[in-house]
Amino acid sequence: VDTTSVYECIENDDLDDRIDGYEDTFTTSTEAEDEAWVQYTSGTTGRPTAVPYQHESIALFAPVMDFVLDFQPEDTCLTTSSTGWGTGIWIGTFAPLMHGVTTGYYSGSFDPETALEAIDEFEINVLIGIVPTAYRKIVDAARENNRRVSIEKANYVGEPIDPDLSRDIEDVLGAFPRSTYGV
Repeated sequence: VDTTSVYECIENDDLDDRIDGYEDTFTTSTEAEDEAWVQYTSGTTGRPTAVPYQHESIALFAPVMDFVLDFQPEDTCLTTSSTGWGTGIWIGTFAPLMHGVTTGYYSGSFDPETALEAIDEFEINVLIGIVPTAYRKIVDAARENNRRVSIEKANYVGEPIDPDLSRDIEDVLGAFPRSTYGV
């Protein structure tokens, strides 16, 4: 299925023009306890299960992300986690957006050189929701090309990270990796 026509790229000036037609404020009848969305489990241990989330769950999540990721307004994030996965929606999407931080998504088959190019081109300083296997590939590609990367924060998920990789991430990418597995 070709999904390229589904997405529309809006330039900042065009976006400003579109926004000008809307009111500055609006009211809603949504309550904190109201259901906001439904996410489904993977189904690896049986049939996928619907997990409903309330609006207040995002507010309850914010202090955890303040502590774990310590976002700053100037941060620019990159995640390889799909928004269909818990990490992609919570760590890769809600956490940066709650803090007004720019976030981008890596799409398609993972290529470490493409990831390094994105880090350079978009001045990424925070890597979030990235599995150790991808970090290994990024570190190896950076070493092969004698590239020094200046990441300020590195977050990993999905599996434990061994001490050697932890040191490599810090030495080659510039940030000590922190886990949000199970957050």
